[in-house]
Amino acid sequence: MKHSSLLPGFKLAVLLVSSCAALSAPAIHVSWRPNPEHDVQYYGVYRASSMDVETKIANVSAAESVYLDDDIELGYVYYYRIVAVDSAHNVSEFSDPVHILADIPSSAGAAASLPTTFALQQNYPNPFNPTTTFTYAVPERANISLVIFDVLGRKIRSLISESKAPGTYNIQWDARDDAGNAVPTGLYFARFIGKDYTEVRRLVLKK
Repeated sequence: MKHSSLLPGFKLAVLLVSSCAALSAPAIHVSWRPNPEHDVQYYGVYRASSMDVETKIANVSAAESVYLDDDIELGYVYYYRIVAVDSAHNVSEFSDPVHILADIPSSAGAAASLPTTFALQQNYPNPFNPTTTFTYAVPERANISLVIFDVLGRKIRSLISESKAPGTYNIQWDARDDAGNAVPTGLYFARFIGKDYTEVRRLVLKK
């Protein structure tokens, strides 16, 4: 697997499940399309939440392409990505990250209830280069604003300024300003406003 890379368009899929024969608590089902290299030995599964840093949580045999994560807490956003490792310990590039809000599962286990409060989760990854993802919750139709500012309080980028229906959304920032210019390394702030709710998150761009 020399200079191995994951399959073009490689995607992870996550599904919050409410129950399983061997489970007594909710779990997140993470699956992926196998790497096409013939000598893949296992997949490394990495996870971060909106409250902690990324860590490796499992090695999964190359014969499998699924992982059931039952070490979760409801109310947090979890982010996942994986790598493939071959017999010579060569490691592929990371897959694109995926995320899910571990909310109260439905009876079918496939969907979570609508959020009950406005919320902006910490962006992931953070620090980042060149893109990062924000996840935000909208409990009722409202005008939503998500704006990036620099340390001097100058507006850099308006990511959202529109009415949103209830739901959980995500949006990426590509470290560019409203004019399309790349911004320099440094500390930035994301300000989220929904109705009477305001949240500010710190984010760091490292190049």
